[in-house]
Amino acid sequence: MRFALYVFRLEVVSLIIEILGPDCEPLRIMAEQAREIASGLRLDVEIRRITAIQDILDRGVTIVPAIVIDGNQIGVGRILSREALEGLLADSAE
Repeated sequence: MRFALYVFRLEVVSLIIEILGPDCEPLRIMAEQAREIASGLRLDVEIRRITAIQDILDRGVTIVPAIVIDGNQIGVGRILSREALEGLLADSAE
């Protein structure tokens, strides 16, 4: 008789994702994609849209658009593809 052992991930990974830049359609889409990807990866995320220039500068960002995951700037100066965003979220969850 054989038994299979399955290990399930029980801890909840919580991330804060900030999308910095103007209130425009491409960044709204990127925020929605981040939400969908996080749901698919079973991540607990809080997505914040930062559009005020002073708030963006306070985070040390001078080029937009930018995405910040748990305080780490990534994707500065470009809109991330869905695939790139998925990879970054998966890496951030580990």
